[in-house]
Amino acid sequence: IAREYHETEVSEGKNPFGIASASVYLACLKNRVNLSQSAISQVTGISGVTIRNISESIRKSVPELKDYKRKTSTNMQTDYKNKHIGTSC
Repeated sequence: IAREYHETEVSEGKNPFGIASASVYLACLKNRVNLSQSAISQVTGISGVTIRNISESIRKSVPELKDYKRKTSTNMQTDYKNKHIGTSC
């Protein structure tokens, strides 16, 4: 992810550690690993805002990642409903 983003002109001037942190976050989303921006921020020392902003920039610049979005409570509710429709408890 970082390599593909680095090949774009958009990455110029961005903090390399921020790019790495955002790449880890997006890789987690892509592979359905539940790791938050906050958790990555605590480990890397890169702010959650930086991770979020660079993640958005990567998504816009790397076509295969444009559909990967962070989980919001609405996304999680929709996922839950879709997963449990037609099943009995």
